[in-house]
Amino acid sequence: MNDVDLVRVHAGRNPLPIAAIIDSQTVRGADTVPSAGAGYDAGKKTKGRQRHTPIS
Repeated sequence: MNDVDLVRVHAGRNPLPIAAIIDSQTVRGADTVPSAGAGYDAGKKTKGRQRHTPIS
């Protein structure tokens, strides 16, 4: 068990989370990145690649 698991067990919770939040981030690419590999984020009004990470 790692520290996070121990904290969850000490709080009376399951050491393994059953749900996670997925967050996304737009990373701006250089001008040399082909347009096929980049998209447009309308919410942030930026071009680039999306990367996603789980947050528990």
